[in-house]
Order: sequence, then structure tokens, then C-alpha cells
Amino acid sequence: MTRLLPLPLLALFAVSGCADQAAPAAATDAKPISPNEFASLKAEPDQKYADAYMAALKTISPELVAGKTRDAMVDLARDQCTTIEEFPGNEAKWLWWTNQRFTSAQHPKGFGEATAKKILATVQKYICPNY
Repeated sequence: MTRLLPLPLLALFAVSGCADQAAPAAATDAKPISPNEFASLKAEPDQKYADAYMAALKTISPELVAGKTRDAMVDLARDQCTTIEEFPGNEAKWLWWTNQRFTSAQHPKGFGEATAKKILATVQKYICPNY
């Protein structure tokens, strides 16, 4: 008597067999990052710029940096740089994202447009000056 495999189990074997064969081909098809793509990646600022960035934010409002690490604040700025790059010339979008990212317990929805403009200028000066 011949036993047949249930259809879901048979499909699982078929898919797993294909996956093993396709993986090496996919790995060889990967293309390296082009120089333009690499240039768009935001590099970590050196300590001097990161410290100056933090000091400038503290000057804008001590609440911006209170209880936050420099690394966390630099990550926010790098995300902001990506927004600037993705929406060229769209200051309204930049400011909206600034207010989403740069918050405090007293300002959970951001610090408002005037302060967001100062934060944005600080990010551009210290973290992504090419934008």
C-alpha cells in the first residue's frame, strides 16, 4: 500500500528544496553599493562635532538633551538628514519631522515651528552640512 503525503507537507518539501537551490544564485546576483549610494549614507560625526551638536541643542532648550545620550541624539539627527535628502526643498515636511523626532516630556509633540527651525539648522550645521 502506497502512502501519499498530505498536500501541505508536500508543498513544504517542494518550497524548502527550491530555497536551498535559489540561495547561492541570489547571493551571486547581489550588486555592490555604488559610490552615489554610499555617499548618501550618513556617517557618524566625530566626537568634536557630536559634542558641539549637543551643546547647541542644549542652548536651544536644555529639555532637548535632558536624560538622552549623545548617540541617541545623533541618531535622531541622522534620521533628520535622511528626511532632508528624501524631501529636497520641502521645509514643511522637514519641520514636521523635526517636531516628531525632537520631543521632551513637557513637549511630547515637539517644540513648535520656531524651535524646530533652530533644531533643523543645528542638525544641518553639525551632522549633515551638505544638505
